[in-house]
Amino acid sequence: MPTIAPIEVIRHLGREKEVERLEARIEAWLNSADPAIRAMLDQQFHGLSKFFRPLTVFGCHFSQTREPVPDRMIVTAQAVEMIHNVTLIIDDIVDHSDERRGKPTLHPVYDSLTAYMVSGFIVADAYDLLAQTMSDEFIDLAGLDAETQRRRREAVADRAHGIVEAVDRDGRSQLDQGGLVSAAVRQSLNNTGPVRFDMRLISELMKRLAVAECVQWDSRKGGALRPRERRPRVLFGLADWHYLAREDTGCMFEICAVLGARSQKFRRFGRLLGMLYHGCDDVADVKQSVRLGGGGDEDVRDGILTLPAALALQHDPSLIEIFRKDPLDENDTHTLTAAFQAQLGRADAELDRIQAQAIDEAETLGVPYADELLRLVEQVRPLSV
Repeated sequence: MPTIAPIEVIRHLGREKEVERLEARIEAWLNSADPAIRAMLDQQFHGLSKFFRPLTVFGCHFSQTREPVPDRMIVTAQAVEMIHNVTLIIDDIVDHSDERRGKPTLHPVYDSLTAYMVSGFIVADAYDLLAQTMSDEFIDLAGLDAETQRRRREAVADRAHGIVEAVDRDGRSQLDQGGLVSAAVRQSLNNTGPVRFDMRLISELMKRLAVAECVQWDSRKGGALRPRERRPRVLFGLADWHYLAREDTGCMFEICAVLGARSQKFRRFGRLLGMLYHGCDDVADVKQSVRLGGGGDEDVRDGILTLPAALALQHDPSLIEIFRKDPLDENDTHTLTAAFQAQLGRADAELDRIQAQAIDEAETLGVPYADELLRLVEQVRPLSV
């Protein structure tokens, strides 16, 4: 499988082994897919990626221990990367993006319906991959010695039929009424089970992403065409950008941090890391536009509230009327682009502030290897250059 993360970032973070294990799992998953959909999955997953989300999972794990990343966490990282690709597929369709990661996106190669169906397949399979580790989890929670665990794992190998055997303290077989697992073990899964933990966090992520995308889409130019009583709250200022950055990219990194650390106390660090990532991406787009002589105005055209846009609209509210126009003429585009570029200094200052908060959060978490978290922040901030 082609390397799907910039090798220099992986090496700097010392995550070569973990990425190799993750890539092997992704490749095995692709090879096992139905032949009718395999080519579409290859198109989506065989490309260059920053791969920061799984790296965040790994970094937060190693901030607390030097124990190797367990296999279950590699599965979790794979599920996160799969969900991330679902968001990319949908974004590419909505934004009419024909290229990503140096290759054509899915919908122009096939069609939009196919791309949507592929995204649904990926979501379903991500949950299925997590669910397939359930049998090991049941046995782990039963408190058996290693040899008994080995024998029990062999006994529950037929996962295709959904039969999972659990045991009581005396080692006797015990099945609940559904033929799956004892009531006592099922209750413990509800409280502390790793797979349930992962699945509920992935579900939280999907719901928050859906809400954020609906809010952002509702606030884009089309919202102005609705009846006044149905018009959405329009997003313009810095506080609005903070909401979008937190609930779009920020929540993805927040969930990754909790999944990697197995601790809810990592939420704020992950959230700040994701907001920093989101803002750096915004600023990099505008800086690239400057280097290209004003090109790359898709965000301006589509009414996307980037960090420079939020600062410009807050600084000069008279720009809001232009920002909401659809379509923009050439003069409108030039006016907005120039205004956004003029805010790059303030945008970088805001990113520095968020970076300082992330660093402070990493240092106050009280973990034994906080340098792992600081290196994640260190790798994100240069993305705005």
